[in-house]
Order: sequence, then C-alpha cells, then structure tokens
Amino acid sequence: MKTFLRSLSLAVASGVTAEFLLGDQYLGGMAPAGQQIAQLILFTAFYGSAAILIRELARRARAGWPGILTLALAFGVLEEGVLTQSLFNPGYAGSHLLAYGFLPWLGTATPWLIYVLTLHVVWSIGSPIAVMEGAFGRQPWMRAGWLAIPATLFVLGGAAIFVASVGVSGFVANGAQLVVSVLVSVVLVVVTFTALRGRTTASGTALQPADVLAAPTRNARGFCAGFAVSTVVGFVLGAAFQLTFEIPHTVSPWVPVVIMIVLLAAGVAFAFLMRPDAVGLGSGAVLTYCGVGLLRAVQTGPAAVIEQVVLVLIALVVLALITKRHLGRGAAQTTATSATSRFAGSRP
Repeated sequence: MKTFLRSLSLAVASGVTAEFLLGDQYLGGMAPAGQQIAQLILFTAFYGSAAILIRELARRARAGWPGILTLALAFGVLEEGVLTQSLFNPGYAGSHLLAYGFLPWLGTATPWLIYVLTLHVVWSIGSPIAVMEGAFGRQPWMRAGWLAIPATLFVLGGAAIFVASVGVSGFVANGAQLVVSVLVSVVLVVVTFTALRGRTTASGTALQPADVLAAPTRNARGFCAGFAVSTVVGFVLGAAFQLTFEIPHTVSPWVPVVIMIVLLAAGVAFAFLMRPDAVGLGSGAVLTYCGVGLLRAVQTGPAAVIEQVVLVLIALVVLALITKRHLGRGAAQTTATSATSRFAGSRP
C-alpha cells in the first residue's frame, strides 16, 4: 500500500504540475469539466508514469540528481520532438511558437527549444520528484517487477498524445527530425546509466560533490535555513526564466536565448557549489508555476480564476505538509548526526 500511495502521489503531482498548475488547460479558453478530467487522467498516466520510471531507475542506478535530470531531458526531447512534435510544427496549438528565432538548419526556434525542454526537466519531472522525495525519502519505492505498470501506462499515454497531436494538427515531422530526436533521447539515457551510474549510495547520499542537491548541514537551524534559501532561489530563478520567455518579439530572439542560458547556468552553478536542498528548490519552482497559472487564469475569465485559485490552494497545502515533514525529519537527522560526531570526538 505504501508503494502504491507514494507512486500515485508522484504521478498526480507530475501530471498536475506539468499542465494544470501551469494553466495550460486555458490555452484554448475555458475547457469543459469533462475535457479537463480526461486530460488529468491522460497526463497522470503519461507524465506521472515518466516521473516514476525516471526516479526509480535513476535511484536504482545510484545516478543521483544528475541522472534524474538527464533522464528528464531525454523525456522532454522525446515528447516535444516525437510525440507532440512542437519542436518542428510551425502551427502547433495555433501559437506559431517557431516564428520567433527560427533556425532553418536546426528546424526549430531556439527560444522555444530551450524554454520547453527546461519546462520538462525542471517542472514536469524534476520538481515533483524533489517535493515528493521530501515526503517519502530518496530510496527506491517500487520493486523492479512493478515498474512494468508505469512503463505500460507511459507507452499508452505517449501513444494517445501522439495520435491526438497528429489528429488535431495534421502535421508530421520529417524522418530526419524524428530520428534525431529519438537518437538524442537514447544518448541521454545511455549517459545516465554509464557515465552517471554509481554516483550515490543506495539511500541517495552523495559519494562525491558532483551529486548535487544533497543538502549537507551542520545543525537543525542550518538545515531549515538551507531549505529557506533553496526555496527562494528556486522561485526567483524560475520566475525570471518564465518572464524571460515573455519578452516581446520585437526584441532580438537572441536576447531571451542568452538570458535563459545565463539563468540555467546560474542554477547549475548554485547547485554544484552550494549543494542546496532539493525539496526547497523544487518547492520554489512549483510556487513559480502557481503564479504563472493564476496569470493565465485571469486572462481566461472568472471561472478559470476560481478553478485555479482552488488548485493553487491545494498545492500550497500539500507543499506546507511536505515541508513540515521534511524539516522535522531533516532537523532530527542533523541533530542525531551532530550528537554522534561529538560523542566520537570525545572518545580517547
């Protein structure tokens, strides 16, 4: 039962964060309740199963957060390059996403490429995993044989998204684009299970500094402070990234591209140098999506605002409960570790 509840919690968190908390259900206006329920089921099966598989496989391979984020990038390339094909479809969702900063030799627009892949790495997969591990721990949750269930749901969900995307737009990327997308995803998966394998202990504790987001602390107060700083940084970087994509298209596309790259580099540098609290960073990122979703709801209408406010309140309650659990457990562990160190140091 624990395995089911933990996995279901992550699956729902990933699906809701990826599409609903962001407010994507309002892109075409206020969607009917039945359509939104169907979308919730589909996105939970697709995003949620992907998050479960990525977390379980990366933790079993002891690849740490670098492994999780690399697999999340592989997922993003597969979804946007093969399933929805938004990287190559000039009329995707009627938004003309590729008109701004389009590079013919790449077959896509650089601002959209960086933006949408970062959405999947940070928000669709990374943040839900980080937050839910704050509640349930970093160890593997499922037995290996049970991974067949999320794997099957992932394939079925992906097939449904592919059929729906092609059916609505009538667009199919050329063979070279599809092949390259698949190859990039495969390479990222191979890197995870070769170069990144074995970077942490079985419990997820870093074996070396390169396993970022391990959040070592000296005492309970330091642990809480580290969580607070990580949350603020996650929110600030996330908000800045989202705002950058909203820069008017009258500005050169290379301006948002450079800013987004700088923000991503700052996030990576912060993670490697400061080794912040993963739960805090994830929580800050989720809070960013809460704000973005509310802004989209305001632009849609009163019914959307009410729906989104309820959704945000639920997200805030969940974050508060997980934060309380995470901080309590972390404070207890750091206190115990400190006491053990003092005892060991006092021995002759």
